[in-house]
Amino acid sequence: MRFKFGNRAKVPLWGRLVLGFLPFLMAFFIYDHFSKERLLENPRDKVLPSISKMYDSMSTFVIKIDKRSGTNQFVEDIKASMGSLFAGISLAFIFALCIGVLAGTFPFINASLMPIVNVFSSVPPAAIVPILFLIADPGYELSILFIFLALFFVLVKDIVNQIKKIPRNLNTLLFTKGASEWEIGRENLYIIMPSILQSLKINLPLVWFALLYGETLGAQYGLGTRIFILKRFSANDIIFPYIILITIIAMTIFFSIEFIIKKRYPWYLGSK
Repeated sequence: MRFKFGNRAKVPLWGRLVLGFLPFLMAFFIYDHFSKERLLENPRDKVLPSISKMYDSMSTFVIKIDKRSGTNQFVEDIKASMGSLFAGISLAFIFALCIGVLAGTFPFINASLMPIVNVFSSVPPAAIVPILFLIADPGYELSILFIFLALFFVLVKDIVNQIKKIPRNLNTLLFTKGASEWEIGRENLYIIMPSILQSLKINLPLVWFALLYGETLGAQYGLGTRIFILKRFSANDIIFPYIILITIIAMTIFFSIEFIIKKRYPWYLGSK
């Protein structure tokens, strides 16, 4: 009883569900309250549309076909954003693994590459937009490039730091047992992989920012593009559901990475 509500308290599953759901429920009622107050003063108010208005607008927008292109804008937005997102993450992750493992395993490669990695990691991609326009066309290519730059250098530095944390005795033991340099690097990769996935999970907000910002610079479709266009018309009844959709997708990716770590590397979470 002494630690029932203290820092040693054990919260049951039902308690976690209730306590976790409570802030969302409070946010819903707070929004609904202020929305109704604004609509009473001005029924045409667009700043805080009602829940029913957002539902009706999205129900129409989801099935709406663009007369010019003959496509469903909602579906195309999701396809464009997901394509850019996974392309950017995949390229950054693969290249970061290659460069990071080499730089963390071989001192000469580390001395050659890490200075330029440290310099470029300090430069925000948004600050070099004019230069990026020379490399990639505005639209999907630019969005992928933004995601790549936002994630690549962070992952490389994290991979190198994680490899440095591996005890030297382990590599020495592997070497004395006949393991080659490449086999040692592969073993190091297996050891640090869950930490790198954790780093990717933590940096997902930065990835989403890069995607949405890149899409506003010329993409025809995309979640960020749609929000940017609708903002001109103050169409918050569609913008807010789009933000909720982005949040749901981001949470799905977040928990998917967590699931992979639990299933593929159970020893990692057991050590935490």
